[in-house]
Amino acid sequence: MKETIVELPGITLWYHPDKRIVHHEVSKYPGAEVLETVLEKGLEILKKHGARKWLSDDRRSGALPKSHHHFAQNVWGPAAAAAGWKYWAICPPSDLLGSANINRLIKTYSGFGVTVKSFADPAAAMAWLMTCD
Repeated sequence: MKETIVELPGITLWYHPDKRIVHHEVSKYPGAEVLETVLEKGLEILKKHGARKWLSDDRRSGALPKSHHHFAQNVWGPAAAAAGWKYWAICPPSDLLGSANINRLIKTYSGFGVTVKSFADPAAAMAWLMTCD
């Protein structure tokens, strides 16, 4: 069972209370402002419910602009890690640029204490998250 937290053009955020997993899916790049809103809502869930896992299905998002990486890596990421975020399963965009960013993301978020794994399939990503902890 999952609860819809926010559904905006291009992106949906859910919370799986039975698994304590925050989960978003991008259907098209929603723009930096909408994406930041969704990330902030997810951060609220991490804090409120003590969730430690996040599934990002970004297969249809494309490459993010540098300005968004700055927010995610310098503002949101450290705050999420401080709130207890420990495991991130990400399904990166299938385009070359999006896929190339995954190694950088793994290095950056590992520095915050988050274990990051990349998956082609969200079902496999969810299965991995279920084994964590």
